[in-house]
Amino acid sequence: MARLTAREDERDALRAEIAKLTEPAVQHVPTHAELETIYRAQVERLESLLTGSDQMVATNALLKDLLGEIRVMGDPEAADGVSITLCSAAAQLL
Repeated sequence: MARLTAREDERDALRAEIAKLTEPAVQHVPTHAELETIYRAQVERLESLLTGSDQMVATNALLKDLLGEIRVMGDPEAADGVSITLCSAAAQLL
């Protein structure tokens, strides 16, 4: 009987573990203030990286994080004929 009870306990523990895995993960969406803080910290880090030319690889990686994707396209309605779209966390601040 003890063996059956142990197996039932094991089954219950496994069911609880499976239930945890199927629950949707809670995602933290940064607030506007948090995004601004992150952006300012990245800009400060970028400024420090640009002071030494041996840090170009790190600088390029940080720029990619800051800017994400920049799309430049012709736009006949724009004053200069060019449309620039910034797709990143930084764009949410602008």
